[in-house]
Amino acid sequence: MYNATSCQFVRSLTNNNLTPLVTITPHLVLNQIPASGVESAIQNTIVWEFNIENLNLAGTPSTQAYNVFLEIPQGINYLSFSVFRVAPTVSQIQPVAGNPNVFILESVMNSGALNQYELRAVYQPCETNPDPISITWGWNCDGWPAPSGTTPCFVDNFDISLINTPVAMDPKSIQPNEFSLCQPFYISAEFTSLQQGGVYPIGIELLNLPPFLDILECNITDCSGNSVPLTVVNSTQTIWTLSSVDLAAIGYPNGFLGILNCLKIELKLDPKCRYNGQLPSIQLNTTNYCGDDFLYQTNFSNMSENVTGNLCTNCFTITKTPSTYNIPLNTTIDFYIEICNLSPSLTPVPSFQIIDNLPPNFVVTSPLPTGFIAWPAVQCTTLILTGYFTQIPPGGIAINKAELLLDPAVSGGPFTAQCTLQVASDCASFADQVTLQGHNESTSYTFYPNETIYIIEDFFIKHNVSYSNNTFYVNPGVEIVVEAGKTLVLENSRIYSCTDMWKGIRVEDGGTLVGGTLKAADSEICDAEYAVFQENNSTVILENSKLYRNYVGLFIPQALSGLNSVSTYVRNCQFATFGTIRPNYAGQLTLPGLKSLSGVLSHDAILNLGSQYQPNRFYDMSNGVISRNTSISITNCIFEDIVPDPVYQNLTQSMLANTSYNNSTIYAIGRFGSLVKQRGFGKNGQTAFDNCKYGIFTEPNECGFTG
Repeated sequence: MYNATSCQFVRSLTNNNLTPLVTITPHLVLNQIPASGVESAIQNTIVWEFNIENLNLAGTPSTQAYNVFLEIPQGINYLSFSVFRVAPTVSQIQPVAGNPNVFILESVMNSGALNQYELRAVYQPCETNPDPISITWGWNCDGWPAPSGTTPCFVDNFDISLINTPVAMDPKSIQPNEFSLCQPFYISAEFTSLQQGGVYPIGIELLNLPPFLDILECNITDCSGNSVPLTVVNSTQTIWTLSSVDLAAIGYPNGFLGILNCLKIELKLDPKCRYNGQLPSIQLNTTNYCGDDFLYQTNFSNMSENVTGNLCTNCFTITKTPSTYNIPLNTTIDFYIEICNLSPSLTPVPSFQIIDNLPPNFVVTSPLPTGFIAWPAVQCTTLILTGYFTQIPPGGIAINKAELLLDPAVSGGPFTAQCTLQVASDCASFADQVTLQGHNESTSYTFYPNETIYIIEDFFIKHNVSYSNNTFYVNPGVEIVVEAGKTLVLENSRIYSCTDMWKGIRVEDGGTLVGGTLKAADSEICDAEYAVFQENNSTVILENSKLYRNYVGLFIPQALSGLNSVSTYVRNCQFATFGTIRPNYAGQLTLPGLKSLSGVLSHDAILNLGSQYQPNRFYDMSNGVISRNTSISITNCIFEDIVPDPVYQNLTQSMLANTSYNNSTIYAIGRFGSLVKQRGFGKNGQTAFDNCKYGIFTEPNECGFTG
């Protein structure tokens, strides 16, 4: 039988032992070579070998056989036959004139002669015909084709059977009994072909490769030693392509696996500290001749309980980072100390102790814990040390070093981390080449890169200007004003106060003209009363930026009439207190508490915050967003740890009842027609509101919610 899903052929060259129609000698014997087996469909040509021998040594009327023939049945439209004589010469035998299905193999064959032949068939792949093909052979005394009524001296048949040979493989996985971290080990998979149909491997794929497991090598063999390395592009590569060249190099020159042929895939893997003992599955992608896909997969056992030791030198880490690298005297600073146990489960659970070597003249207001602390596997913890400097260290440079000591049960260490920061008595000590005051005198678009800048008084942007990788320190109560029609660009820059709050960046109303424009990307605007004060008819674009320790991050004031016409884009930004708010500047009318009032406070506007793929995050403040007479749409924003500061109790009152809704993620009041729309996150995904007392308070706005 023939199977279209395998395109493989089994021949059956069988002497049917029929009684010759004419009993006469000599007679011929057809011997198939070999007796049985598989013919694999390679390049859509199938070859059968056979011998014909004249065994007649004596007899009458003749010892010769005349017109030895092979007849192919007609009507087979998917096979095209030809015959070759192998010995003594290799030449194609042409069919009889007028009868393309009959081949005269030998016109005269003497007694004792033995000739070898090849019967070849070129076929159209994957056609279906389940009937066996019967081929007639024999010899004729009178010539071929014989006249009507003439009987051949001998005739017989042999069959070519096209049978179903499905593709099938036996996968077997081999893995170590145990492993050590940072010590490479091997896993392998053997795939053995079980059926007569050929299997063509075309690729290797690793499924579910766990983190912190690097691939060092990938080799293929014939399961008995012939090995070929496959190129590892990087440690996380998971797909390799196999070619006929690769298969030929390990002993399969035709590019396929026949029955009981074996392909072994061997991987050398390197487990890192956080490796959890899970192993990927190895999948062999194959096809048959016709191009049908067959996938075979081996799975491995979890080795998480079989770790025998920890050979890594960096499985425990410590880092120390200050909240700022430039700090005035008597100003609070936080040091963030992160300790990580990056190894999988070890028994007993490792313990550590922190020894913080503080610089001189540093007063600790919030100390680190003391003693040894147990920390579970593959987890990190961050400890915060808070304090301030009372004197300037030599050269204004303070070095703060922390040391992580492990208990004796765990090898390695000690591990240390240190940070260096600058301490000064006032902002002037921070300035590099530029001190800004009064206004920007540039006559064209000016670009300032890589400078620390001290702003001592109100600074007016009178011409387009761009700052890249700059750090600004601003005197108390100072304001940066972007005048109408002008643009201020901040890229990867930071703005901090010296001691007390500064006013912030005010983007001016253009009146009947175009207002000012502020573009901030990958920047920080901190310690201001209003980090960004957006007036009517202006444009503000905030992307990938942080607005920390401000009374309000983005502020849109009340309109003189109607609505403010503002263009506002806020994407992937963070609004948070994240530390301690600076003291008020002299004459400041607002009264900040310990936390920010809100990230956004908008009056009389139409405002969109966030987008589907660029959410904003509001956390560690008294309220998230405050909307007054504003139609506001909030998309995919995250609100976390919104904790009330009692100072703002009267700023978030209900209009209808004597109740404060301080501690709202979204507080919205206004005229009927103002719309509050919150959408994104929610069920079975990222939490939109976490650790907040009030989710959304609104009156008498219209609300809309989508998941």
